[in-house]
Amino acid sequence: MDLAGIMAARAAGRPLSDLLAERITGPLGMTSTGFQAGDAGRLATAYVPGPAGLEVLDPPDGAFARAPHFEELSSGLVSTASDLLGFFAALADGGGPLGLGRRHRHDRPRRPGARHGRRAADAAGDDQPAGRVR
Repeated sequence: MDLAGIMAARAAGRPLSDLLAERITGPLGMTSTGFQAGDAGRLATAYVPGPAGLEVLDPPDGAFARAPHFEELSSGLVSTASDLLGFFAALADGGGPLGLGRRHRHDRPRRPGARHGRRAADAAGDDQPAGRVR
């Protein structure tokens, strides 16, 4: 993943964070996701288990409070629960606005007059079962 990030940044001639903002986090409205926290006061202390109990791994003013030396795709993004929910919702909905030429499942072409793919309206406006198109 890190190599893919390097290649994308070099091909675009700009930082990986700019590409993510343009292609993923921006279109999805993920304003609190990036390689560093926008507000370090919102960060929690990260702990790891140690021999005598929990030990501090990274305090709120630690590694994610400032820009990293190397932006990597394999780890290092800071986000919020609501941004993650938006990202996963876009994935569940077929990919979201990632600019990959994907179409939303509701944007598929349908036969003229078809409504929800199951029923069509006749000239009088009454609903009738749609016939098969051959």
